[in-house]
Amino acid sequence: MTSPARWGRAARLAAAAVVFPLACVARGEPEAGSSDPAPSAIVPDASSAGADAAAVPDAAAGRCSASRLCVEEVPIDEFVHLTSVWGSGATDVWAVGAHGTILHYDGVAWRKAEVVAPDGGLLYTLRSVWLERPDDVWIVDGTTQVGGGGLLRHGVGWKGPSATTWTFFTPSDPSGFEPLIVRGKSDTVWIAHAGHRLLEAFDGWSGGAPGPSRTLAPARMSAVTALAVSRADEVWAAGSCFDEAFVSRFGCVFRGSLSTAGPVPEPPAWRFEEHDSRTNKALRGAWGDESGAWLVGDAGTLRRMTRSAVPGKKLEIVKSPVVADLRGVFGFGPDDVWAVGEASTVLHWDGAVWTKLATPFDDASDRPMLHAVWGSSPSDVWIVGDGTVLHFDEVNGR
Repeated sequence: MTSPARWGRAARLAAAAVVFPLACVARGEPEAGSSDPAPSAIVPDASSAGADAAAVPDAAAGRCSASRLCVEEVPIDEFVHLTSVWGSGATDVWAVGAHGTILHYDGVAWRKAEVVAPDGGLLYTLRSVWLERPDDVWIVDGTTQVGGGGLLRHGVGWKGPSATTWTFFTPSDPSGFEPLIVRGKSDTVWIAHAGHRLLEAFDGWSGGAPGPSRTLAPARMSAVTALAVSRADEVWAAGSCFDEAFVSRFGCVFRGSLSTAGPVPEPPAWRFEEHDSRTNKALRGAWGDESGAWLVGDAGTLRRMTRSAVPGKKLEIVKSPVVADLRGVFGFGPDDVWAVGEASTVLHWDGAVWTKLATPFDDASDRPMLHAVWGSSPSDVWIVGDGTVLHFDEVNGR
């Protein structure tokens, strides 16, 4: 049940949303011919024209929207695409992106790390960052390099732009080692690959290298486009898979669960089962916790799996207020989830409805793509995209 505090916060977010044509909602209906039950409701965007301007920080400068999403000062230019954001807390937030860009926020300001390639060569796009502790930072570079494969970077914490150091890892057999996404829980870190390894689970990092790994490729899966570790014994992977004619199609979702039956196996036995996403759209973002999982994707696709519905293996269709491609999703529970995507789209779920939020880019002719979202708490949310960082700070008004 949604708490009164969260309902109040949801109401403030909804009141600050921008107008969105109802015609677009109609275009967000499930695929023709679907016999699925009626999806969850949505609320069309409310107008922000009557919002109290005094309640919006820096409104005159145009740096914040009525929904309290503010453009942050970051030491990059508009041509640097930030691909991922994650942190261990409000004063330890990391973002990565093009040209080997690594940024860190210490609670006061964003600073850029001085990064060099491990072999003295070119710097590539860093695809994903993940951490639970300040001294255990994982970054993946999925760009195929000379000799094949990609890189894992591991850091033991922010020490400043020039003093922060990294340990690099490339396996002795780089075939299929093309990491794109990193996620984890406790001492198990998952990597989603562009190569044939697809999913790989590492036993943490120690002694200058990741621990032993296990390659886990669900049957029929041909590519991974989204990954979420909801619990230590559960992982969700979305992407493409082969049909009976060996043709690859999008919209495939697999749930991996750690076997607990009988004696504890060594190594742990993971079992993957396919779940019906009820879409053939590409799913590009995933997030999950004890309450279940969310997946987002092209054309505003939103899919939910509640914990009680897991045995049925069928995701719930949730109508979207947009038709924009969605790239990232992150939440704090069943009644507080964020999703972001193209044309500076930002959505919020309050447990009952999705609302499109106003952003500082709504009046721009060229609105940047937003790739990822993460937060340390419901009142502290970070969003990164093409040349920009947005911050929702409900406590401090920025």
